[in-house]
Order: sequence, then C-alpha cells, then structure tokens
Amino acid sequence: MKKILAVFVLVFILQSEMIGQGVDIKFTETKKMAITIGLLNGGGLLGAELETLLSNKLGAHIGVGFVGACVGLNYHLKPTTNSSYFSLELRNQGIGEIYTDTSLGLGFVLRFKGISAQIGGAYILKAGPNTIENWNTGSFVPQVSLGYYSAF
Repeated sequence: MKKILAVFVLVFILQSEMIGQGVDIKFTETKKMAITIGLLNGGGLLGAELETLLSNKLGAHIGVGFVGACVGLNYHLKPTTNSSYFSLELRNQGIGEIYTDTSLGLGFVLRFKGISAQIGGAYILKAGPNTIENWNTGSFVPQVSLGYYSAF
C-alpha cells in the first residue's frame, strides 16, 4: 500500500511539473540585445545591425552593409528586443563614386518568429553622384528591409 501511495505521489508531482512547463514565458524574459542580418539592412544591399536596449523600451542600433552604414533609435512595443518597434534611422549608402545618398528615415519594424521586416520612408538629406535620377525626382524615398533576427 505504501508503494502504491508513493507511486501516486510521484505521478502527481511529475504531472504538476509538466503542466507548469506549459506556461508561455516568451515575453516575460527580457532580451537586451539583438542582431539582424538580411537584405537592405545596415544601410547596404546586404548587411547586419546590432541593437541594444538603453532603457525599458528605448533601444539604439548600429549597422554596416555592402556598401553603407546606419545608426538609429528604436521604440519597442514591449520591453524586450524580441518585439516589434518604431525606428528613427540615419543611413549613409555608398562611398566615393558609388555614394548614393544620406537619408533620415522613420519606419516600423515587425519582428515575428525570427523574421524582421521593415517598412517606412526616408527624407534624402544629401544626394550623391550615384543617385538614380530617373527613378525618383523627389526628396522622399521608401525604406524597406527583410532579414533574420536573433535576440539575446
């Protein structure tokens, strides 16, 4: 009888542990940094960005790409780099003869299951010799990117 009671107690404890593991703690765990790699990231055609949280929901990022660079401030919807955010970003695209432009943009970055997708617009602060003249005669350009991110 004692053995049967011990087995029941053991099964009850194991069952309680298994139910307790089903709790979703995805956003209760604060991720302080993230890296994003992809198309049109880091101010270039292909690049990477490193982000860190400065406070509860405010973050900053710096990026480098082929051929360009960017810096920005981010406001996250949740207090973790594992969430979507609004971004104010300064991009410098190209150098020397292949310099395209320097722009200041505002965008929204959707982060979901390792995918990072940005949509927004930017104001051209300075156009370079490699700017495509026939494509856009205004000072406003779309700002998009698609990549893979990992928060840590």
